[in-house]
Amino acid sequence: GLALFYAGLVRAKNALSVLAHVFYAVCIVSLIWVIYGYSLTFTGGTFIGGFDKIFLKGVTLETLAATFTVGVNITELIYI
Repeated sequence: GLALFYAGLVRAKNALSVLAHVFYAVCIVSLIWVIYGYSLTFTGGTFIGGFDKIFLKGVTLETLAATFTVGVNITELIYI
């Protein structure tokens, strides 16, 4: 949606370039999230989490995420 919005703001000859830039940005942000963003967000720490799960170390289908409701278990892979 955002890529199409940005493409509509430029001339037709530059629309493909804008779409590619948005695609590259999404790819880079996704890689950063997998490399260390998830670890900084979801591991223990007072302000910022640690690097315990850097590169998704230890995250499998069997690992469960913390939930507020007792008895509700969801896999950690939902957040990736």
